[in-house]
Amino acid sequence: MQGTLHKKINIRLIVGWRTTLLGQSLYFRLQLRQ
Repeated sequence: MQGTLHKKINIRLIVGWRTTLLGQSLYFRLQLRQ
């Protein structure tokens, strides 16, 4: 039970980290356009 919970938390952290990086790059591109 604990192992699966830990895996879920890790996946959430990785997904969240990726989405924040993607959002930052998109925001930077929009800033460059202006």
